[in-house]
Amino acid sequence: MSLRSDLFDSVVAGPVTTRVLLVADRGRTDLRELLAGTLQTIQCVIQYHADVQLQKPPARPDLILVDLSLPDERGLKICRELYYLGVRAPILMWNRARTDVVEFLSSVRLLLTRSLDGNSGALTEFDFGAIHVEFTRGAVTRAGMPVRLSTKEFQLLRYLIAWRGSVLSRAELLDAVWQYRATTTRTLDVHVSLLRQKLEDAPHRPRHILTLRGRGYFFQE
Repeated sequence: MSLRSDLFDSVVAGPVTTRVLLVADRGRTDLRELLAGTLQTIQCVIQYHADVQLQKPPARPDLILVDLSLPDERGLKICRELYYLGVRAPILMWNRARTDVVEFLSSVRLLLTRSLDGNSGALTEFDFGAIHVEFTRGAVTRAGMPVRLSTKEFQLLRYLIAWRGSVLSRAELLDAVWQYRATTTRTLDVHVSLLRQKLEDAPHRPRHILTLRGRGYFFQE
């Protein structure tokens, strides 16, 4: 069996070229569509590999996703082959019957964010409303005037913008910014409130940093 490395999707152009290696059969459109929805804000190339005998290592992936429904434990065998070929990347397992979709997508975003943080092509600036954000300098202006954000406020804003349009749970945001595992802390709510006060025209009727009750927060341009 020969190596199959077909690029099937280039998600909406963004600031970074990211590679996700999807160990799954090409006929599995459910996982592809799930990924396309959450990766739409970054430039992402997704590759398929469904054969065990790899003749050469694929282009360096930032994340490997393995479909455990492949027959004969083929997904695990491919992971071993990739390891022997020197491919090193975080691995996430997908089981359609057992995997919690929300937690799975949260893990995808967290792992890719950590990978992109060290990428020289990462998002450098972003504008919304009267706000201009320079990520490399850690600077924010509003209508040309400097806005002072704490380190955690800036990190939270950066994560919200990076995954704009996706609903981000409290657990995911606490993990991404504070490395917390608890969800009962009010730390996140306080920082969201501070960001709204500093960046929104009407903090009590925000247009950009929004809440979806019972699910989390999301950023809207």
